[in-house]
Amino acid sequence: MGTIADVAVKVKVLKEDFPKTITDTLKESTPLIKSMIQDQLMAGVDENGKPLKPSYLDDPYFGTVKSGKRAGQKRSDRQRKFLANLYMEWKEKLYPPASTFLLGLRARSIETPNLIIIGPYHQSITPRIVGDKIVTESIGFYAGDDIEKKYGSSHLGLTKEARAHLVEYRLTPAITNLLKELGFK
Repeated sequence: MGTIADVAVKVKVLKEDFPKTITDTLKESTPLIKSMIQDQLMAGVDENGKPLKPSYLDDPYFGTVKSGKRAGQKRSDRQRKFLANLYMEWKEKLYPPASTFLLGLRARSIETPNLIIIGPYHQSITPRIVGDKIVTESIGFYAGDDIEKKYGSSHLGLTKEARAHLVEYRLTPAITNLLKELGFK
């Protein structure tokens, strides 16, 4: 490895290059981060691994008449549940709950939203690296802000499985390469 002075120089370079390596690797990983968030949404979970809320059965959308003479009026609980169940059956046929491909997350229940019917929403998910944080938002989709208000910002965060995947497959190799470049084993 060399003299103590050589090691000191390498440690100084490591101290300077380490944060940049992490930031650059995260920036290069934004397509993966987007895919992992989409994977989580298909499983119907937020960054804490909890089901997205409100469920279809609790969604206020089904509780209000949307058009016609009765627009804005509240529906009865029975009507709301009936419409929510119709929607869940329809959605189940289009996108049957299944474990996810990338992260291997469990299939969501049919009552749990995955936000895919609003397909452009999944495509609008845009992770950015801001300082030392991953900031994810919907960019370019007209209802992105409304969805974030309804489901909270945690639906765009990374689960522990996603963070572990990012560390194992992106960050650890980048750090290993940096250490090798500096002559560390």
